[in-house]
Amino acid sequence: MNKIKYLLVLVALLLFFSFTPFANVKTVQINGDVDTTHRLNKILCKQNFFWTSAEEMTKIIENDKLFVVNKLSKRFPLTVVVELKQKMPFVAIKSGAYYVIIDTSGVVLAFSETPDAPHVISGFTVTAAVLGEQLVAKEMVLIERAVKIVNMYKCHTDAEPKVALVDGDIIQDMDGIIVNYGIASDVELQFNNAAAIYKHLQENGATSGIINVSDPEKPYVEPIKR
Repeated sequence: MNKIKYLLVLVALLLFFSFTPFANVKTVQINGDVDTTHRLNKILCKQNFFWTSAEEMTKIIENDKLFVVNKLSKRFPLTVVVELKQKMPFVAIKSGAYYVIIDTSGVVLAFSETPDAPHVISGFTVTAAVLGEQLVAKEMVLIERAVKIVNMYKCHTDAEPKVALVDGDIIQDMDGIIVNYGIASDVELQFNNAAAIYKHLQENGATSGIINVSDPEKPYVEPIKR
C-alpha cells in the first residue's frame, strides 16, 4: 500500500514538473548560422517539451516568416532537433550603406554590404526592414511589381533583368533597349507586350529604343532621347 502511495506521489510530482518552466525545451539542434540559431532558440525555449507536440512547434516556428521547417523531432532530455528548408534570396535592394536581401514574397532574409542575391533592383526607398518580416518601403507596391517582372524575365532568359525605379516609373534596361512599365498596373500583359515588341525590334536589327508599355492597352516604341 505504501508503495502505491509513493508511486502516486511520484507521478503527481512528475506531472506537476511537466507543467513548470523547468520542462521547457532546453536545447535546440539546428544546422544554421549564429543569428538563425539564436532566433530559433528564443522561439523554442519558451515551449513546453512534454505538452507541445512536434506539429505545434513546427507551426510556431513557421509563424516567423524567416523559417520553413522540413523536419522537427523531440529527443530526451528536453532537446528539439530542427531541419530547416533554406529560404532563397532573390533580390537585393540598395538601402543606404547596405543591401536588403529579400525572397520572392518580400520577406527580409539578410542585410549585407554586398548584393548577395541573384538580382538587384534600385531606386526604391526602404523605410523599415526587420529580419524575418515583410519589407516596408515607400513604394512597396512597385517593389512587388518589380520583383514580379524580374521573376517573369528569369523564366525566359539567363540575362540580368536590370530593373530600377526612375522618376516614379519601373524601367528595365535590356542592353540598350529600355522598357518603361510605368507603375506596372498589369505586369503580365505589359511583360508579354514588351517581349513581343522586343522580339520584333531584334529581328529588325534595332539596338536602342524605348518600349513604352506604361498603358497596357497601348504599347508603343519611341526613340531614346540623346
